[in-house]
Amino acid sequence: MVKDFFIKYKRFEKYIAVSIVTTVVNVVSFMMFVKIFKDMYVLSNILSWIISILITFVLNKVIVFQKRSDRKREVFKELVLFYFVRLSSLFIDTLVLCLCKEVFGFSDIVSKIISNVSTTFNNYFISKYFVFKEQKK
Repeated sequence: MVKDFFIKYKRFEKYIAVSIVTTVVNVVSFMMFVKIFKDMYVLSNILSWIISILITFVLNKVIVFQKRSDRKREVFKELVLFYFVRLSSLFIDTLVLCLCKEVFGFSDIVSKIISNVSTTFNNYFISKYFVFKEQKK
């Protein structure tokens, strides 16, 4: 029981480390797209989300949940499921981003960081229980 707790705790630590990396990718790509698309922050958010979700998928699969897949079909299925269930995160992320920008008047970068933090815990549970769930032995 104690061993299970530490395994779960270690997994969550890895998840937070991966989240930090992908948040940096997400924020940097968001700021790049905002400059390219001249303040079209919803489009910029969606494009940065697509990039960061692909990176998140790979890092979560390999580092956090250590899910090995021998078949390409299984990996593709996981990737599609990952994107599909993460759509809820895109919705939350975009909603929080718009609120921060339009209602509270925060800058692009502050709004983006707040929106990323708001989705982190939701994403962990979605990944753990829906995408990379452990097979019963």
